Amino acid sequence: MSTAPKPAIRATCARLRDGTQVIVRPARQDDARYADAFFQWLSEETKRLRFMYRVKELTPEILAAALTQDGLKRVALVVEPAQQAADDPTPVVAIGRYVSSEDPAVCELGITVVDPWQGRGVGRVVLARLLALARRGGSRFMSAG
Repeated sequence: MSTAPKPAIRATCARLRDGTQVIVRPARQDDARYADAFFQWLSEETKRLRFMYRVKELTPEILAAALTQDGLKRVALVVEPAQQAADDPTPVVAIGRYVSSEDPAVCELGITVVDPWQGRGVGRVVLARLLALARRGGSRFMSAG
């Protein structure tokens, strides 16, 4: 068993196309407190596109998969605005994650952006960060599914 420390993933700042600044950071277990509000902020179409089937509620399994980290083999990031709007139900506006597959050069990717934030470049920002981390972790290819 290795005692080497897991690589640190640091928070980064990015600017969206409309000039809004966001923070992209590793997901934490306490982000689970925003899960229901985040899920309710998604349209039925966004839920269908993300999960590929109709999901009525977040199960503990879905939530655990979304927030679990394991070095650079399983990474989950959240995006939050640098300045929170008073009427936003949750500070988390996107979740992006990847998981290494059986082939260590390939990882599987998933990104979910809440509807009011779609079309602003949030997905591009989180994808760029996930790509950099996946490369650092040894992946050369990503698949989305």
